[in-house]
Formats: sequence, C-alpha cells, structure tokens
Amino acid sequence: MEKDKSHCGKNTLVCLIDKLIEINNGNEEVFIDSFEDDYYKDLKREINKLIERMAIKIEESKKTNENLAGIVKELQQAYYIIQKSSIVLFEWTLKEEIPTKYVSENISIFGYDREDFYNGKLKDYWDFVYFEDRIKTKKAVYESRKRESDELVHKYRVVCKNGDIRWVEEWMIHEKDDSGILVSEKGVLRDITEQMSMAEKLKISENRYKKLFENTSALVFSFDLLGNIIEKNKAFTDIFGDIKKNFFDIDLYLTTKGFEGKKMNTLELINYIEKSPGRILEYSLQGEDGKNYVIEIRFSIRYEGDKSIEIQGIGQDISYRKEAEKKLKYISEHDKLSGLYNREYFDRKMEELNRNNEFPFSIVVGDMNGLKITNDAFGHSKGDELIFNIGRILKRAAGTSDIVCRLGGDEFAVIMRRSDEKRAEEFCKSVKKMCEESKISPIKPSIALGSATKNYRESEISEIFKEADDKMYRNKISEMGKTRDELIKSLRLSLSDKKYESVEHSDRIKKLSLLIGKRLKLNDLKLQEISLTAEMHDIGKISIPDNILLKEEKLTSHEWEVIKKHSQNGYHILLSSPNLAHVAENVLYHHERWDGRGYPKGISRYDIPIVARIISVADCYESMTQDRPYRKKMDKDKAIEEIISLSGKKYDPRIVDTFADILR
Repeated sequence: MEKDKSHCGKNTLVCLIDKLIEINNGNEEVFIDSFEDDYYKDLKREINKLIERMAIKIEESKKTNENLAGIVKELQQAYYIIQKSSIVLFEWTLKEEIPTKYVSENISIFGYDREDFYNGKLKDYWDFVYFEDRIKTKKAVYESRKRESDELVHKYRVVCKNGDIRWVEEWMIHEKDDSGILVSEKGVLRDITEQMSMAEKLKISENRYKKLFENTSALVFSFDLLGNIIEKNKAFTDIFGDIKKNFFDIDLYLTTKGFEGKKMNTLELINYIEKSPGRILEYSLQGEDGKNYVIEIRFSIRYEGDKSIEIQGIGQDISYRKEAEKKLKYISEHDKLSGLYNREYFDRKMEELNRNNEFPFSIVVGDMNGLKITNDAFGHSKGDELIFNIGRILKRAAGTSDIVCRLGGDEFAVIMRRSDEKRAEEFCKSVKKMCEESKISPIKPSIALGSATKNYRESEISEIFKEADDKMYRNKISEMGKTRDELIKSLRLSLSDKKYESVEHSDRIKKLSLLIGKRLKLNDLKLQEISLTAEMHDIGKISIPDNILLKEEKLTSHEWEVIKKHSQNGYHILLSSPNLAHVAENVLYHHERWDGRGYPKGISRYDIPIVARIISVADCYESMTQDRPYRKKMDKDKAIEEIISLSGKKYDPRIVDTFADILR
C-alpha cells in the first residue's frame, strides 16, 4: 500500500485516527502490516502525547479542587474568627432604599441583630453613630468620596442598644466599577473601646508625668554620647538657662571627694557610671543668674541592645543644704558669742597636731578678769560684750595659722602652730598691752595668761595644758592687786558716768572716813577697808535706772524701795570679785542705823561693822553739803549740827563725837 503522508487538512491526531479507521476496514494482515508503517508510529506518538496532557489536566484539576477546598476551609475559619471577634463587616449600597446591603452576625456585640440595619430603626446607618460624632464622621466619608480615595480609616463612637457608648475604628473600602464609578462601600468595624480607654489613661498618665517632669524641683535631663542635650526640664533651665550647647561645655566642676575641681568627658563618665551604678556626683557651678550653685547628679545609661546611646541625669540643687551643712559645721566648731573656735574643735586640733607630729606647737591658756562682776553690775549683755572684746584682742594678736578658742565661760585658749615658747611669751605680752590700751566700756578688758610648748610626741597633751594652766593662775595671783585697781577704777568711772556721784565725791568720803579711822586708832587693815569701802559704797547704784536715780521730784514709795536696794546690789557685785569680796559686808550695812531702824536688815549698834558705821557718817555729811537733783546743798555747820542731833539714833555716838572734833 502506497504510503500517503500528505496532510489531510486536520490536526495530526485526527488524521491518524481517520487513517487507522480506514486500515481497520481492510484485512488483518494489511492492518498488521500497516501498523508497522509510519502512520502507526505517528499515531502512537500522538496518542501518548494526548494521554500525557490528559494526565496533567487531571492532576491540575485535582489540585484546583484541593485548593478550593482549602480556601473554603480558610474562609470558614476566618468567618468563625470574625464572628467571635469584635470585628463587624458591613457593605453599603449608595441607594437610599437599601443603604445597608450586608452586616455580619456579630453586630450582636453592640446589642443589635442584622434586621435592625436592613429594615429596622438603624436602616439609616447614621442613627448608629453617636450624635456628637455624626457630623464629623459624615464629613470624613463625603470628603473621602470627593477625593475619590480607595479607602478611608477613621474613628468614631457608636450607640449600643442598651445605650452604652463605644468606640469603633472603621476601615472603609470604596468599590468602583470598570469605569471608576463608585458603586458600593465596604467597611470593617473594630471595637476599640478598651484601646481608647487605655489611650486616654495613657494620655492622662503622660500629662501627669509631663507635669511632674516640668514642675519637679529635680533637674531632669539627658544627652547623647556626644554631649548634645536631648531633653531638659524647667528646673534644669532655671539654673543653666535655655541652653542648646553641649553638656560637657557647661562650666561644671566636680566637688565629689577624690574628683575635686575635675571635669569628666563622655567616656570617663560612662566608665564611672558602669563601675559605680547609682553613685551620686557633686558639682559646683555658677548659674545663669550669677549665683553659685552646688548640684548633685545621679547618672544612668540608656542602652539599645548592648550599645549605650544616651546618658540620663537626675539632679538636685543642694546649695541650701550645703549652706546649712556649712552653718551647722560652723556652729559645731565655733562659740556662738565670741565667734572663736570652741572646746571641741580645740581638743580635736590638739590631737591632730600631735598625731601629725607638727612640733613644736604652743598652747596659751587665758582666764578673763572681772566677767562675773561685769555681769552682776551691768547685766549679762555687758558681760557678753567683754567676752567679745577679749576674743577680738586675742585674734588681733594671733598669727594667721594660730587657732583662737573660747573654752567656755571666761576661759580662752590659743593653739600656736610651729611656735616655740619664746613666740608664745611674745604673744602674751602683746595681748596684755592691747588690754591696757583698750577703753573702759564699762570694764576694761583684762585676762590672765599662761603658756607651754610641746616639742616632741612623747610628752602628753594633758601635761602641756596643765603647765600652761598653772602658769596662768600664777599670773592671775601676781597681778591681783593691779587687776583690783583696774576693776575699781572701771567701776568708779562707770558710776561717775551716770552723773549721780563723781569720783571726787567718793574721794572726799574716803578722806573724811580715813581721818575718823585714824583718830579712832584703827589698824592698817581696817584703814585699807575704809579706803576701799569708801570707793565702792555706792557701787550698787550702777544697776538703778537713771529715771529714778536722777529724778528731781520727790521719789514715790516704790522708787524709794528701788533706791534702798543699792546696798544689796553693791554687796552682790563685790562678792563676785575675789579682790573686793572682803568689803562687801561694809557696803551692805552702811545704811543701817544705830537704833536698828535702818536697811536692809535692821541690825543695830555693834552688830553693824565699824567701817560701815564710819562710812555712814561721812557719806551723810558729804551728801548734805552737796547739791542733789531733789534739793540744794546744806551749810557745813548746819550739816554738822544735823549729824550731832542724830547721835545715838542714826549714828554711833563715839564716831559722831570724833567726826565733830575733826571738823571743828
């Protein structure tokens, strides 16, 4: 059979099948033989290709079915998740009669069912929107349409069926046809009430902490690793000003122990913070207002991963605290009255010098003269003034490295660094000279001094102090007479300054009293008593107010009682001075009467000391013959007759007779 390989006008497979049918219409042998020709081979090849394609299609169809089943399953899962979540799906048409085309079943989370939106009272969706948010929500939707946006995300509140107000976030998609015309809108509503509540709480919290940040008295700030300031609060700005500069350019100097006067760069600061976390650094600076500040700062490092990116600081202005500490330190080390160092500081410095082997050093010990009598005669304010004046003299005489202390009461001490005994003695002489050159106000400053020097460690400090103390007491005893004379002079001048009785008045009484004492053949000790008593008999009047003492009118009974106390006042004043105490009783009793009708105790006759009886007569005569604010002076003869007339009543008869004999 001739082979016809021409194309039959159909596809290869069809042509081959047609040829096969044609062959099958012949005998078997022809079929078999033909099966071996090219047509058979081509047919076999094409059938195999067809089978392969069919197998692929079947496999693809199978996979497509499996994918569809998976998609359906996923959609079912998604629908289940949506139903169980706070997400509600909406689709709206733009037709007025059916505004809501679809709403998911979980609209029930707001208390509604789907029919409420399809045919119920919420058919107009805007009734679902809370009335306060309705206008702005409509505006957002209409403007989105006008802009032809593909989507809109916004937040608003809705009204639940039970009246509750809840927040939702809506993601609206604008669906358009092939020509770009808007045909529907689909929305995903998510209940964000809890998030909004948390956001509001967070906002309140942020505002609160922002206010704390701004209003706290602490300095809060941060800067990057280059020192550029990132954040700072008002307290920081109040001191440093509204600076934009680098933190390390600020004139901050460390005052922390071990770092005094230093500045740290970033690396040094980071190393310090890492090695000493939580430790506070103290700085001194001059603020924008020109004031000096002391700031303490606690630094911390903020990391991102293992990398440090920011240094944060919380500081506090401790200037007032430092000033208070300084004042407390001053108070703890100084005597309040004199401003000198106190006993505690003295003892500490002595131990320090001894421990550090700062030899030689000398100690000068001093004891004031006349403090008690000044307090008693003129009041404690004048005594305080005397203490201050003594302290000032000691400071003037001391060197810059010397430590002047008031140990308490009337005791002083001076520590003289790197000073031998000679320099200590020169210091004592200088102090004495300054005291002598001082003005009397009201008592001239006076102090007994003694010194001792510590040349080596082995000698005890207590022994050195005792040596200086012993020398001081010897000095006090040796100058007792001089001290007494200075004290008497000061007291008499102070009384004279009151313009009641002059020094001359006391001198005239002393002169007359001594004449009487000598005529009565009294011994020298008694005559000395007479002399001192005459000078001090009215010293108690120092404490009498001037408005009474110098009053020209007749005294009231009360004022007279005040005047009468001067003898008691004088008694207590003189008792306070060992140099004058032995004449105190004479002063106390010089207004007693022979007949017992005097004051202050009303004693009589020989119970009254003889010196007091003599002073009584001389004082009375002197007063009668001198002008007084309340009367004119009396003639001398008349005064003598007046005293004679009071013999045996007010005065001792024997003393009156002696007095009359002397003056006649």
